[in-house]
Amino acid sequence: MQGRERALRALRGEPVDRTPIYSHFRNPAAIEMVTGLDFSADPFVATAAAYRALEIDMTKEISVPFTEAPPGYVVNATTYGYNRIKPETASLEEYVKVALALPDIDQLRRDFDFDGKVNEIKAWFDRQRGAVGDTTLITGQMGGCFDPSLERWGYEIFLSAIVMDPGAAEAGIQYNASLRRLHAEAFVEAGCSEYIMYCDDIAGLTGTLIHPGLLRSLWLPHMRWAVEPLMNAEIFVIYHSDGNIHSMLGDISESGFRGLHPLEPKADMDPPDIKKKWGDKFILFGGMCQVSVLPFGTEGEVRAEVRRLLDGTAEGERYFIGSSGMCGPDIPAENAIAWIEEAGEHGRRFGNV
Repeated sequence: MQGRERALRALRGEPVDRTPIYSHFRNPAAIEMVTGLDFSADPFVATAAAYRALEIDMTKEISVPFTEAPPGYVVNATTYGYNRIKPETASLEEYVKVALALPDIDQLRRDFDFDGKVNEIKAWFDRQRGAVGDTTLITGQMGGCFDPSLERWGYEIFLSAIVMDPGAAEAGIQYNASLRRLHAEAFVEAGCSEYIMYCDDIAGLTGTLIHPGLLRSLWLPHMRWAVEPLMNAEIFVIYHSDGNIHSMLGDISESGFRGLHPLEPKADMDPPDIKKKWGDKFILFGGMCQVSVLPFGTEGEVRAEVRRLLDGTAEGERYFIGSSGMCGPDIPAENAIAWIEEAGEHGRRFGNV
């Protein structure tokens, strides 16, 4: 059974030959080890070859390092992203003025190149799928409504606005939601995938970044509106947030999300525990700790953690084992390869085909 078929069958609740593997694999040293290719010669080709060699069943994208960043940004330490050099606003007062002048959905729609975005999505999927074939299911992804405000206008400033001027904070969230809704409409029109990951970080290791009640009043209605086109089209949407989101899982389920990622054990989001409480609501993705076990564990410890996760998630059913974030260059290549190898080997114990 090839990976794309395995992932699709597991998502539909049909029998598979082993527990599927989900990974956003970004480890150049490991990629060279498993493919024998020079990563620097063509990072995209080499990365796609690693997905095929490792038999990774599902991912949101085949990604490559950034060589440069847009004006106002700098490539971050991982090289797989870039960070804003400084926030766009320097004070709460400045943010409030900017937020209350943000364009609404009608204004944004007038300037939105809908056909161009649809064609961009189609071309992106053609390239991604052409690179991995039937080895890997590519889902695509879209950004969120809450965390872009933190990055764009500054964590301290935006969080202060939530307390001092909730209307202005909500205006920022609503603006991001309008952008996401346009993206969602284009994704539906493109018709390239019945699956997508919605990424919106709302939590840290100990809980949500703001009180759950504030999230429910300021963020949740706009987030639901943003993803409504996907839900109406019956697209399988995976919700991604780092951190401890226990307090919001009921809301996320009721909003129509059918998958949950990345399940950080250090944030009390251990897959066996989540499975017991929410296994009938979500298919789970992730769980391999990328802040302790993967970067600092021995290969034996890495393999033992894979077995613990698979054995503890109802024998792998409704579970895609994966790292609790990107499997990046900070992880030793041997560990990056070992967890996937062990997942493939031990996961066959739970195949029912």
